[in-house]
Amino acid sequence: MSKEQVDIAIVGGGIGGSALATMMSRSGFNCLVLEKTTEFEDRTSGEWIAPWGVQEAERLGLLANVLSARGHYRRRHVSFSPFRSESEANAATLDFETVAGGRPLAQRHPDLCQALVDAATAAGASTNRNVSEVEVELGKQPTVRHIFDGAGHQVRDDFE
Repeated sequence: MSKEQVDIAIVGGGIGGSALATMMSRSGFNCLVLEKTTEFEDRTSGEWIAPWGVQEAERLGLLANVLSARGHYRRRHVSFSPFRSESEANAATLDFETVAGGRPLAQRHPDLCQALVDAATAAGASTNRNVSEVEVELGKQPTVRHIFDGAGHQVRDDFE
C-alpha cells in the first residue's frame, strides 16, 4: 500500500470539493482530491447558481473559471408545469433584471465540475480520478484509505 502525506484529503471532486481544494491550495495547504468518476455525469438538467453564489464565486476568484465553462447569465425564469397553463406560467415570469442582488448563472453540471477541478489543479491540488473504496478513519491521526489505479493508498497528515 502506498503512503502519502497531505494536509487535507477531500473526498469528492464536484463543485464543493474542488472549490474547497482551490481555496485551501491557494492558502498553502497540500490538498488531495479523491473523485470516483473519470468524467462528471450530467445528473441535473442544468446547474443554476443563485445571485449570491455568483457573488461568492467572484469573491473567491473562481467566477472566470465558472464563466469559461459555458456559464451564462439568466435574464429571466419561467416555471412551466402541468398544473398551470402556458399563459399563467408566462405571466409569472421572474425577471432577473429587476431583482436586487444580480443575476444567476446557468450551465451544464459536468462543465462546472470540470472547470472547478481544473482550477484546483492549477492552484496546486492533486486530483485522483476513478477512486474507489474510500475509507475514512477519524481520531488523533486521521487516515484516508482508498483504491486508485488498481492499488491501495493511504493518506495521513503525519506518518510515524
